[in-house]
Amino acid sequence: MSDRNIDNILPSRVIRRGIERNSTARLQYPHDLGPHGLLLNFREYNFDSTFKFNTAPTSIVKKSMLLPLPENLTDSMTLNVGGNELGAMGAVMTDVATMNGSSSSSIVNSFAEATSKFYDSASYMGQDIAAGKWDSVISEFTAGLKNSARIPAYMSRDLIGSIAPGAGFAMDVATQSVINPHIALSFKGAELKNHSFSWNFSPKDEEESFTLKKVLDLLKIESHPRKKSIIAGVNNSNSLALSRGLLKYPSLVDIYFVGVAPAYFYYFKPCMISSISINYTPQGLAINKGGAPAMVNLQVNLQESTINTADDFESSSSEFTG
Repeated sequence: MSDRNIDNILPSRVIRRGIERNSTARLQYPHDLGPHGLLLNFREYNFDSTFKFNTAPTSIVKKSMLLPLPENLTDSMTLNVGGNELGAMGAVMTDVATMNGSSSSSIVNSFAEATSKFYDSASYMGQDIAAGKWDSVISEFTAGLKNSARIPAYMSRDLIGSIAPGAGFAMDVATQSVINPHIALSFKGAELKNHSFSWNFSPKDEEESFTLKKVLDLLKIESHPRKKSIIAGVNNSNSLALSRGLLKYPSLVDIYFVGVAPAYFYYFKPCMISSISINYTPQGLAINKGGAPAMVNLQVNLQESTINTADDFESSSSEFTG
């Protein structure tokens, strides 16, 4: 397919980025691909350009391939959300941080006073625990729960639980109370998006079989690192370990939908291939004339180079919503 024909079916967003004008080699499978497809542009890894989602990549496209739309198009997003225990001290600090002046000062002052009393008696309690004098420990703890020394008693239970978990549980049973773990919703960030594509290819003739082979070879080459010498002038054929002391990052992949309205689909940030699976006999052994497989199942998994934020979705949405 000529450059002019591809430009006619590429979304305007892709053409504006100038991706195709930088391409040095392009494969297309199958040869009679219709108006819809998935464009994969391979370029050298560049850390800076991975963060420039809405601008043209800074590194030049090395190879490019145009494939049919895969069987599955799923936009999956994972956010790291869960519940964490604030614990005794964490819960108090949260209260202090979210209260207004007078209430906050009152809690801080009472807690500071209680903490002082607790540390005054902590050494003695520790000695009692070490000596196995649990009767005096429990007696002091239960007494504290019944009078104004509740905060020191509360802190003492935390101490006992850290020194002897079994003893702490026994005290819970004896006093019919447990420390509130203060479980709170926690957001720890967004995960890198993963994409999984699957195709079933059935070459119609020997020429298409050869093109498919070139597609598979290109995927293998661009998804793997290259050896890089530490010493200038020493090539990879040299047996010295220094000639292969470094591994150069595999290529980045820029992915674009072709022949569809982008507003109704989703966008890809620069990706790196994480795994490739090629099944040459997905429906049993079947060989075409010339010895090429009659059917090939290809599965490619990729991971985006940076996380998505709300700003990314607002940016892509505003282009179509005005």
